[in-house]
Amino acid sequence: MTSARVYFGHLPFRTTENDLEHFLRGYGRFREITMKNGYAFVEFEDLRDADDVVYDLNGRVLLGQQVIVEMARSENKYRRSGRIVFRVENFKAFCEGRVPEQLISDSAEFINGLPWRIMIDVSTDAQKFLKFFVLCDGDKNDKAWSCQAATRLGIVSCDKRIENFMEQEETRDVFNAKTRAWGSRTFIKIEELLDRKRALYNEVDDVVTFLVDVIAEKPNGMPGVRTEDILLVNGKETNVNKHQLAAHSDFFKTLFFGENAEQTPEIEIDDLTDAVQQFERLLATMEPKNMELDDECIESVLHLANRFLLGSVENRCVEFLKRTSKKAALSKFRLADEYGFVALKSHILEYMTRDDFAGENYLENLSENNKLGEEAANELSERHKELFGPPSKRARKSFMYTVE
Repeated sequence: MTSARVYFGHLPFRTTENDLEHFLRGYGRFREITMKNGYAFVEFEDLRDADDVVYDLNGRVLLGQQVIVEMARSENKYRRSGRIVFRVENFKAFCEGRVPEQLISDSAEFINGLPWRIMIDVSTDAQKFLKFFVLCDGDKNDKAWSCQAATRLGIVSCDKRIENFMEQEETRDVFNAKTRAWGSRTFIKIEELLDRKRALYNEVDDVVTFLVDVIAEKPNGMPGVRTEDILLVNGKETNVNKHQLAAHSDFFKTLFFGENAEQTPEIEIDDLTDAVQQFERLLATMEPKNMELDDECIESVLHLANRFLLGSVENRCVEFLKRTSKKAALSKFRLADEYGFVALKSHILEYMTRDDFAGENYLENLSENNKLGEEAANELSERHKELFGPPSKRARKSFMYTVE
């Protein structure tokens, strides 16, 4: 049987391995449990057990906290082989044409840099067949790329005593912008698929689970830099280009190429929510993507760039705060002070107006003032005096309350 790895997120920090084992009681045998702070991975011996766990336990409460349970997806987008799994609910309605005939799996599995999906349909012949294809979902407008791959299609048995229904042999095909899908127009008769003796259709849940094993060669004609190195961020695989990161940061130079460099380096980010997504957003600001910054991401990107010594990204953040950001002046002043951008701080102070201290900015300013250190608060107070003149005794008390 094929092993399957399940991710458990939003775990209470006090969760132990025994707690997780008790939570999984009755769901089959597993090979390994890997516990981390706030999340865990469990590798099951059988894909069907993993599928049941995800379906039954996602959103359930463990030790008083609702947890996330989902299939652990390898974030190594450049691995040579992988398996695509597509669970189709309301399958009877699909067979009878009461839902859109063609179905394509929502999430793509990246293999050797290309996204792969499952596509199924039902023939319109008198004797209905399942049409089953693997889709290499590359850019259909880019005529340059092509990829040779070996694939094997199958359906997961819902009876653990019966083997999965698989093609006898894998097939090798060339995928490109013109021919992105290969498979079978007569994979199995719908009547046979629904036959209880075949144990392919879960009649209770009205579900069929499809799978495709893919072995893909390195594609030709793909643009851009291959980010095929792996960095573990809070235990999750993230694709990076280690040479690029090392060229921009002494931190990553040591992490990837220092004397104690590990085969698969790992970093922990405990002070941000959605840390993996925030780190990926940081990477996206660098070449080759060069994604534009915005006011929603600026604080997390700046925080991570500062922590991991990515000076080029810090410079982009400074330029964004100086020229583009619509944040309140005091918010930008606080960020400039927090990360030691003296010139930016002076620039923001110089261009502050009376409106930046009052009116609709009052509540936001109050929050920002409370985050300032004594020196920055004094600098802000001096700028306030320049704009409004020396405050009255009563006004002085009010203003100083907001900056202390």
